[in-house]
Amino acid sequence: MGTGISEGQAQRIAIARGLLRPGNIVLLDEPTSSLDSDTERTLLERLSHTIQGKTLIIITHQEQTARLCNAVIRMHPVGSPGK
Repeated sequence: MGTGISEGQAQRIAIARGLLRPGNIVLLDEPTSSLDSDTERTLLERLSHTIQGKTLIIITHQEQTARLCNAVIRMHPVGSPGK
């Protein structure tokens, strides 16, 4: 039998702890990287209802996650290394 919690469970706990802290800005870096697509969708839907009155900034490489945001800023490499 395994002990402890999975990476996905740890990720969800970390998000919940962050939401309980005071402040108007919530910054999440790859918050769904260890979740399956169904759990990711559920988490993001619930998150959008939970953060009323706060600014949520999500850093992600996943297009599906970015599509759920009100605004998206895409960052691209300026040039090759050394230039």
